[in-house]
Amino acid sequence: MNAHAVLERRAGELSKESWKEIRRKPKYTVKTNERKRPERVKERIVEERGYKNICLEEEHVGEFAYRPVKCEKRYRVVVVRRP
Repeated sequence: MNAHAVLERRAGELSKESWKEIRRKPKYTVKTNERKRPERVKERIVEERGYKNICLEEEHVGEFAYRPVKCEKRYRVVVVRRP
């Protein structure tokens, strides 16, 4: 869901202790021998042209309680942060 300004502010106010690192499981496991991968040409070209290669190194997850104005019930909001 796209974040509203209120939810973005609340996520920004979370303390460092409330963020936990996400360790994602691999999509699948190789049941036989791994195949030989071709050379990563795209990364080499990016470096040759002097661009910065941006890749995701870590993700963090945090949560907080939120109650919309016209609701009586509180909801748990889970936030994923990619620094």
